Amino acid sequence: MKSIDVKEAEEARTDNFETRKEPRKSFQTFLRNQNRLYINSFNIIDRKASIMIRMNSIIISGVFLFYNNVKDVELGSLIGLILIICCFLSLLFALNASRPNSFGALFFIKQNTKKRQLKTEETLFVSGINTHLTEEDFEKAFDKVVKDQKLQIGNQARAIYMFEKRIRQSFFHIEVSYLTFMFGFVSVVILFVIGNL
Repeated sequence: MKSIDVKEAEEARTDNFETRKEPRKSFQTFLRNQNRLYINSFNIIDRKASIMIRMNSIIISGVFLFYNNVKDVELGSLIGLILIICCFLSLLFALNASRPNSFGALFFIKQNTKKRQLKTEETLFVSGINTHLTEEDFEKAFDKVVKDQKLQIGNQARAIYMFEKRIRQSFFHIEVSYLTFMFGFVSVVILFVIGNL
């Protein structure tokens, strides 16, 4: 008796997603939380990148300005060179993490669209991909998405996948930027100590 009740409950749960009705509130909450997570992740990336961009720019400018004074220190030329190289690499990775990357995203989506033969209504949530459409065609595709729950979820799933890839890539570049900066800083301190022993 209990196994029949469990089976009916499971079927009722799956039927909820197969119907044209709105999905359960828990799923809406999941999507809302995912979108909030991505916005927060991009904000973190921008903040961390701006810290590294400011710090590295100041250090590179300082080394260039006071290079003659740095040279007078024991192992000063090597210290200045390491600072410039490490800060420059760190700056590049920080800039790369915070750049918009719209070309890469569009190329990825267009390549995926051709490979999987996605229709217009299946790529509606991706910014900038449907600019070739007329307003009438866009409205028709939008109307299909409004009426079909599978299209709504499919569009959001593709957008989530794109965000995941971009966030992972950006966090990797930020981490490399910080590691390069730390390596340069530690190397400079060690060289300074060795030079003054």
